[in-house]
Amino acid sequence: MRKFILLLLFVLVNVALPAQNLSLAQLLEIKKKDLGNAIEYLTLEGWEFFEAEAPTNGGLGKVTFSYNKSALSSTADSFFIYYYTSFPDMTWISIQVSKINKYNEYINSIKEYGCELISTEVKEGRILKEYKGENMTFLVEIGKTTNHFDEETAVWHLWVFSTADYDLIWGVK
Repeated sequence: MRKFILLLLFVLVNVALPAQNLSLAQLLEIKKKDLGNAIEYLTLEGWEFFEAEAPTNGGLGKVTFSYNKSALSSTADSFFIYYYTSFPDMTWISIQVSKINKYNEYINSIKEYGCELISTEVKEGRILKEYKGENMTFLVEIGKTTNHFDEETAVWHLWVFSTADYDLIWGVK
């Protein structure tokens, strides 16, 4: 009887603890990792490999993972992209989410991290926001996408850069 109760408890815990979307703290932790360790971390967190591209001509390579991907289409609750170069300390990450509560969680965490909203602009039907801190810069894009039912839905995209990388590539604002 005791073994049965332990087995039942084990099953209930494993069913009740599915993979979770990533917090901002987890995103920043992944950003510090090299490619191999980032892949292992995401896989252990229940994210599924989606696609990969090797860097070409000194450009960026990228590895994409999905979270809670539909079995019937290429849609998912979130997509995570790890961008990398031949320079081990120059990595960027991005995450696309489809739920407003996750977007709000990220914005609140960015502000708690000490970043300030530097700019907001509307460009090509999207809202672009830039949050800058001493060590990290976050770009947020609010836009729309068309799902597999041909319906428009909102999506939020967050890019994470070191402030040094951001200033080097896009110039200091």
